[in-house]
Amino acid sequence: HIYPFFLNPLSNFPINPPISFLLKNQSFLYGNNIIKAAIGRITEGTPAYQGVVVLSMSGIPLGFGVTSRSTEQTRTCEFSAVVCFNQSDTGEYLREENTHRI
Repeated sequence: HIYPFFLNPLSNFPINPPISFLLKNQSFLYGNNIIKAAIGRITEGTPAYQGVVVLSMSGIPLGFGVTSRSTEQTRTCEFSAVVCFNQSDTGEYLREENTHRI
């Protein structure tokens, strides 16, 4: 399982460009996947099933995800289609605060 404790350092050195989205940050932070309607920007040439760092439009790292579609497929899919699977997000720490021992 991936935990988002080192998002700030990792967001400075992404392996592949991150996906950024504008709306519904709350939904992603509650552990939900990202749908097309929530994306404000997506990096050109992002392949399907690629690990990404998910950012808010202001550049704040929110979590990790895996794309379910390429950039080209995302443009043609319906607005309710999932485009990024949530792997871990910063809200996870609060949701599972009682189960982690630090």
